[in-house]
Parts: sequence; structure tokens; C-alpha cells
Amino acid sequence: MHPVEVVPGSLLERALGGHRLIQTNSAHHCCIDRLGKSTRLVAKATDGVPECIEVEGQPFCLGVQWHPEYTWQTLETDFNLWKSFVEAAAKVKQAR
Repeated sequence: MHPVEVVPGSLLERALGGHRLIQTNSAHHCCIDRLGKSTRLVAKATDGVPECIEVEGQPFCLGVQWHPEYTWQTLETDFNLWKSFVEAAAKVKQAR
């Protein structure tokens, strides 16, 4: 586990329920080097390692470097992330 700083006003911050400093469970050996078109970095570990990107102009498109599927039952922020994802998917389904 290590701390991650979230960019204020980002989709990630909203998905996490307003949290700007979270704990994550990363076990990675690589990370993003350059951002792709329409992406922006919205979270970094306190050591500077990129932890989350979002795709601008999309209703819900996040790429996280940690594993919320392992800790959604114990970490409020990871549960909030899953809940936000499900709510976004439900909105897309309703719009169809």
C-alpha cells in the first residue's frame, strides 16, 4: 500500500467520493511514460509514479495502475470507484 495524490476536479476525484489522497495496492514494475491523445494524468504516487489517467471527452474512462478489484470490500475509495463505474454503465444502458 502507498499513498496516491488525486488531481482536484478530476473524474477520478468525483468517482472516489471527493478524496484527494488515497491508499492504493500497487505491485507494478512499469508505468506510463507519455500520455496519449486526449488523456491527462489525474493521480500520482507521492514518489511521482503515474497512477491514473483519464480520457477527456468521455463520460467515464479511467485507467488506474492499482488493483481496486482486490480491495473494494475493505477500502472505501476502491468501493466508490467500482460504484461510480457501475453507475456510469447503467446510465449508458438507460440511454440506449
